Amino acid sequence: MLKFQCPFKQTFEYSFVVSKEKPSDLVSLAYEKAFDNLLYANLDDKYKVISIIPTMKHDHQANLVVNLAYQLKKKNQKVLVIDLDFRAPRLQVVLQSGMEQGIYHHLFKGLDAKKTILHDKTYGFDVILVGQEINSVTQVLESKKLSDFIETMKSDYDVILLIAPSLAYNKDGLSIAKLSDGILYIVSKKYSNKQIVDSSYFQLKQLQVPILGSLLIDYKEHEKILGIPLL
Repeated sequence: MLKFQCPFKQTFEYSFVVSKEKPSDLVSLAYEKAFDNLLYANLDDKYKVISIIPTMKHDHQANLVVNLAYQLKKKNQKVLVIDLDFRAPRLQVVLQSGMEQGIYHHLFKGLDAKKTILHDKTYGFDVILVGQEINSVTQVLESKKLSDFIETMKSDYDVILLIAPSLAYNKDGLSIAKLSDGILYIVSKKYSNKQIVDSSYFQLKQLQVPILGSLLIDYKEHEKILGIPLL
């Protein structure tokens, strides 16, 4: 059973981090509610590593994760965001940074894991970027070296958020979910349909990794929210 469901009642298409730039905006308040619900779902601190898994590629996961991380940071949580969307990384775009170093440099160039961490001064939390294009993505995501890399980070942070790609286009998100303690599932009312949502949710359930909750985005007040079942 889901711990919470948090709907976003207006379009999500922001090109900036709304939680910081417009803290009184309805979407910012929805992020704050999502944080509060996530905190409530994690009272026993069982879910340190949380994968953010969207149904569709339009679900703006990098922007969404940065907003959530910023809300967590505002509540004095020490946060690390790791971009595991190796096929189409977007975290560096949202943060307007380069990708001089990242996971690639640890896995393939021997860079110490802790040296891949970058501190974002604008939003106040730490990030790990992809660094460079990675081939054979499935093998990398399922490697012991990557799981050990994430394990190395656990002792230094309250929350680690993993950015995953869309389940509708590849299965990378399933491998990323296995690296986490819990899943936050993203459903877009604008782009998803019942069949895709049901199929993606069924695949996640088979992993036996707790689904902490769902975020419904891109819907209007008059639309029937339950047209797409929220799990």
